[in-house]
Amino acid sequence: MLGTITRAYLDDRAFAAALKQLLDDMRIRPNRLVTATANKRNLIAEVMGKAELRKVTEPDLTLFLREVPRGLPLNDEAEIPEIYC
Repeated sequence: MLGTITRAYLDDRAFAAALKQLLDDMRIRPNRLVTATANKRNLIAEVMGKAELRKVTEPDLTLFLREVPRGLPLNDEAEIPEIYC
């Protein structure tokens, strides 16, 4: 009987360790995916820009490359003049 309980304890402990590792890996995955998607998007834009392609049509998607002005960095909202608020 003690052997059965001990085996169950060891199984539970191994399962808990594996689950913890899986959860740790899953917490890291979203950051990797966000980075990967940003890199792919930048690569697509760079290739289209260098090839002077403004539109790419595929059976399941259409890509457009358009010039977008850079955003204005805002470090402190207090710096915005009251007239614009």
